[in-house]
Amino acid sequence: MLLEYIFECSWLHFVVLQNGYGSNRRIMIGFLCSIHLYEMIMWLLFSSFLMFSGCGPKKVQLPCWVTRPCGGFTEKDYIIGVGNAETQSLADDVARAEIAKRFQVQISQLQSSQKEARAFSTEEGVNLSSRQSMETNTVASVAMELQGVEIVERHEAGILYYALAVLNRAPLLAQLDERLGKLDKESRELVTKARGAESKLERAAAFHQAVPLLSEMELLNQRRVVVHPQGISWDFFASSLQVQREEEETMRTIQIQLVSDQTSKDVLSTLIEDLTLQGFTVVQGNPDLLLSVEGVESMVPPDTFGFSQTRLSYDLKIVEPNNENRIVLERKLIGEAASQDLFKSRQFALKNIQNDLLEDSVSSYLKRVILGETL
Repeated sequence: MLLEYIFECSWLHFVVLQNGYGSNRRIMIGFLCSIHLYEMIMWLLFSSFLMFSGCGPKKVQLPCWVTRPCGGFTEKDYIIGVGNAETQSLADDVARAEIAKRFQVQISQLQSSQKEARAFSTEEGVNLSSRQSMETNTVASVAMELQGVEIVERHEAGILYYALAVLNRAPLLAQLDERLGKLDKESRELVTKARGAESKLERAAAFHQAVPLLSEMELLNQRRVVVHPQGISWDFFASSLQVQREEEETMRTIQIQLVSDQTSKDVLSTLIEDLTLQGFTVVQGNPDLLLSVEGVESMVPPDTFGFSQTRLSYDLKIVEPNNENRIVLERKLIGEAASQDLFKSRQFALKNIQNDLLEDSVSSYLKRVILGETL
């Protein structure tokens, strides 16, 4: 077409020259040829653009589930995870991890709130005891296994592989609600029993048993929020922190009276200090617990070096006077020491008993007995 243009313009110029046309007609013919040349150039450029754009790389077509839920797998009925990687197996793992991540975020948020609440309680002066079962449940739930996750779609596009993982909401929600319902019933019964108990010891023990059940419910509820299509939470009657505070308050109000014979007077101050450090209140009358101490002091024959030996033995008994003098705890304390001086040997024996009390606190053991943490 470009050659045709050159031929036509040359022929027109030849005709003009042969016939002796004036300069105006020659200018007109030149102008028409210029317009025609411009049209030819634009047509060539447009043709080149179409030709090269048609030779470029084709756009990768991906299935709709890569970018949004579609088909039979919707967010209403399924929890969905999409993964892509350099291999199909790795893409499958990434898709499963996307589902697990949604649960882990919820549980991590619960962990943070529990830590903040316990720190706040400690700052407020609440003497919180160890919550081994609650901590164990928290850690275990973060590493939970998501059974029921299926890879339902796979796709390969160029160098990448894609996978669609789904978790059916309905059966998992039913399983969670069944467990939550059982825990709810058990914890309600314990808290109701605690709030109606006359014995402070029975009250504290029931509260203590309810705390890990409520803690497990809170962890399961975080999973329920993820699984439920509308993110609806379980209806709690009380929180684990609230019941934990009621337990601690009950333990703080337990009053203990100490009675002893003349031989045991020296060990009373150590026992009072030990009980006070654990949050118990020592009183002179109307106690919840009665701690009696009976002591026996004996002399052991001097050893081969002639040192005098003193043996101190104390029998401790803690009973609940308002509950038919039920025996709560019995323990024997023994201290022996030798010295050239009889008075010093007795002081050393008493010091040994005091050190034993510091290492193996009577009040700590009493607290575990009240809360049912010992055999």
